[in-house]
Amino acid sequence: MPQLDEPLTITLSLEDSRLVRERIAENGYRDAEDVIHDALSAFEPDESEIEQWLRKEVIPTCEELDRDPTQVVTLEELDRHIAELHAKTVAEHNAR
Repeated sequence: MPQLDEPLTITLSLEDSRLVRERIAENGYRDAEDVIHDALSAFEPDESEIEQWLRKEVIPTCEELDRDPTQVVTLEELDRHIAELHAKTVAEHNAR
C-alpha cells in the first residue's frame, strides 16, 4: 500500500475511463489527474459552511437546552407526536 506522501496509481473501469475522457474533451480539463482532483474535491465539505452552521444553529441550540432541559423531547414523545400528525393527515385526506 502506498504511503500517504506518495503518488497513487489507480486503474479505472472502462466506463469510468470513458467518463474521464469525456470530461477532458467537454469541460476543458488538462488531463485525467485534473478530472479526478476536481471529483475528489467535491467530497471535501466546505469548512466555512460547516463552521457557520455549528456557530449559528448547533451551539445556540445546545446552549438553550443546557439552560432549560425541559425543552428536550424524548424519542417516545417524538414518535407519539409523529404518529398523531400522521393520523391527523390521513383522516383529513380521507375526509375529502
